[in-house]
Amino acid sequence: MASALRLLVAAALCGSISTHRAPPYRVRMDASRGAAVDELKRLRRASQWRQLLERFDALSAASPASVGAACFAEAINAHSRLGDAEAALSLFHRMQRSGLHATLLTYTAAIRACATAQLWPVALSLLDDVRDEGIAPDTVLYNAALVACERGAQWEEALLLLDEMRAAGPPPDAITFNTAISTMARARRWQLALSLLEAMRTQQPPLAPDKYSFAAAISACDRGEQPELALDCLQRMHEAGIAPNVVAYNSAIRACATRTLWPVALSLFEDLKGDGVAPTVVTYNAALAACERGGQWEEAVLLLDEMREAAIPPDTISFNTAIASCRTGGTMESSTTSLQLLQRMANEGMKPNVITYTGVMSACIGAKRWRSALEVFEQLRRPSTAVVPDMVAYDAALLACAGGGLWEESLHLLAAMRAQNGCQPSEASYVYAADACRKANQPKLEARLRTRALSMRGAGRLQLKRGSRIDDRLPRGNVSRNAKSKAAAANRQNKLR
Repeated sequence: MASALRLLVAAALCGSISTHRAPPYRVRMDASRGAAVDELKRLRRASQWRQLLERFDALSAASPASVGAACFAEAINAHSRLGDAEAALSLFHRMQRSGLHATLLTYTAAIRACATAQLWPVALSLLDDVRDEGIAPDTVLYNAALVACERGAQWEEALLLLDEMRAAGPPPDAITFNTAISTMARARRWQLALSLLEAMRTQQPPLAPDKYSFAAAISACDRGEQPELALDCLQRMHEAGIAPNVVAYNSAIRACATRTLWPVALSLFEDLKGDGVAPTVVTYNAALAACERGGQWEEAVLLLDEMREAAIPPDTISFNTAIASCRTGGTMESSTTSLQLLQRMANEGMKPNVITYTGVMSACIGAKRWRSALEVFEQLRRPSTAVVPDMVAYDAALLACAGGGLWEESLHLLAAMRAQNGCQPSEASYVYAADACRKANQPKLEARLRTRALSMRGAGRLQLKRGSRIDDRLPRGNVSRNAKSKAAAANRQNKLR
């Protein structure tokens, strides 16, 4: 009787244990999925993105059951790293169609992949889906969405997300604030950037700004043309015991690249080297811009030579800025230097662009070397240069004609402009040609050209003013969506349609 009872108890216990044991196929599937994820993680840690995707495809074909949501997250992240947002999004939808439930990890990977200037509405729509599915978002997920706002220049959306985090969680961290500050910098909202920098200290619990926080704030001051505030941020960075990185120095140097503060910019450039921070081509270009704004063409040439000694190859921006600084010299020596820099570009295998040639022309015009300016223009028009003259280049050539009284050349230039698509003469073009005729004592032609110039007035054509900066014709600022907070989600959906 006792032995029978023991058998019954043992049977009951065995039955109880067996009812809680996972089915054998489930144990095998979980182990298989774990092994697959571990394998993909190893490839991710080695940054072997293409090999990771190849292995994911092989696993999917050989054993679909072994590929779970975590494997999809690794593959989506790999597509993101390779810059293929559409493939990442397609894989996310494929995962959903396969019956797998999207997890916080897969949503984070998909949002990161869509953090681009074009796909930011998709990223924010995915964030809305996370909430709709009852998944609790974490700080990492919000940070990924904030990166989408930054790359999409959506500063208002970024502020809304930060407000959500501060009001209901998850708590923002330093990366959250750094991304938000960087978003304000891109939108030239320097006041908001500095407010967010200060808000880090009043955050509960308080967050200490790091080198990225200060660098983003300095960048905002640079873009907002606030050099004094940029220097103040740099000083606060030193006081906090944080060594400025190259990004912070670059922004501070750019901010001080003005007609009056160029010595400060060059002093910061020396401080950077003194602090043991390695300058980049961006650093040198910022210092070259300070030389240009300050009319220091000799300093600009020295910087170019220093780049060569430091084994930092100058780019087209470097040469164009140095050439532009020669324009302000107004001397035979400065104009000769600009011509030498143009030749140096060719010697170093670089392709001058229309801004390069226009800068050299302007330097020659400043030195009253009218024929030299026209020779540079003819060099620009050679088929071998593959450069098409624009309105600024034509008007610079016409200005040289006006200075030298080269009336026949001015008429040829007007005819060439009319023959070139998208480059019709402006009011300034006719005025310069008329000035050339006046200087050459051609009163009838002058009168005709001035009448034509008057007819152009108010037509809205581009005009070149003497002494204008080469890059004044470039668009400035950026366009951001003016979304009201209550309509933010609706606007995102509209952009997806």
